[in-house]
Amino acid sequence: MDKVMKITPEISVIMAVYNGEKYLEEAVDSILNQSYFNFELIIIDDASIDATQEILFYLSKKDGRISILRNKRNLGAAKARNKGLHLARGSFIAIMDADDYAFPNRLQKQIEYMTTHHEIAVCGGYMEIYEKNGSIIKTLEENEEIRARLLFENCIWHPTVMFRKEIVLKTGCRYRTQSAEDYDFFIRLSRCHEIIFRNIPEVLTKYRIHPNNDRTEYAATQRALSRKIRKNQLAFLGLSPNEKEFICHENLSCLEAFHTKEFTPVEQYADWLRQLESANNKTQLYLSHIFRKELELRWIEVCLKTSFEDPRVAISFLKTGSTHLSLQKLYMAARMFWRYFKNNTKKNIIKNRQYKT
Repeated sequence: MDKVMKITPEISVIMAVYNGEKYLEEAVDSILNQSYFNFELIIIDDASIDATQEILFYLSKKDGRISILRNKRNLGAAKARNKGLHLARGSFIAIMDADDYAFPNRLQKQIEYMTTHHEIAVCGGYMEIYEKNGSIIKTLEENEEIRARLLFENCIWHPTVMFRKEIVLKTGCRYRTQSAEDYDFFIRLSRCHEIIFRNIPEVLTKYRIHPNNDRTEYAATQRALSRKIRKNQLAFLGLSPNEKEFICHENLSCLEAFHTKEFTPVEQYADWLRQLESANNKTQLYLSHIFRKELELRWIEVCLKTSFEDPRVAISFLKTGSTHLSLQKLYMAARMFWRYFKNNTKKNIIKNRQYKT
């Protein structure tokens, strides 16, 4: 191991931890047991008050590639990671969370990809959900698709990320916010055209979602900061949405959490999508045909969701120019009619049962 430490590491793995005693050893071991060995593991203990410090002391005795920095007071994950970036000696930075698990070939796959694709600055991949064994979270792979989607949501899974230290730090970007810090980091990087993103179609890590923990406050903070990030990016696109327009944008951005009770006519979504496309035609922030494809995808999804309550959505969908007339468009309109019919039938059955009782 002493021989390893004499070599300048090619990769610096950065892990920030706060009160991570439960999963810390497993996370660290998953890095130490990588098939690729020329790395350093920089762990920033963000003033933990549990057994984290003792576990790290024990682990550092096992492997000389581990470096530990302990903060005197809790600074938050963003500032802790920035300290790791400052200390990193490797040409590549890999991010690792203290409660996740890196598959044994993670670093090998990423370093091989990035050394054969010199244009790539940021490389991510797929994740497996720890609590749902076999459930894979995929994401977009190509640079221009990633950039377009970032206007609506993050699509680069932070626990899988590796990036070139020199080119990324040269942009001046560092971690800032204490929540949604990865989304903020990537969207600011996306404004630099020399930054090329890529997600490789490989499962690189197991990610914990902690379904039994009460994360209500955390989720609310994440949503609030994500809204702020999206609004800033809209300004970068040259748009200052009013309240109704921004509600449209938020619903288009958070399709999984879309709430049909807060009903907004689909015509308003169509109008906002037209504004987005027009603004992009002026700024050329996103590749036009890729951006239009992303807008079409979100238009279809919002129509499908609102069609549960209103069958006229299918007519609006057919009339709009947001998607070209095709067999697929006719099929999607038929699905919208069917969704309304199915939902309405279900409501009537429930009413009849209540009436009989």
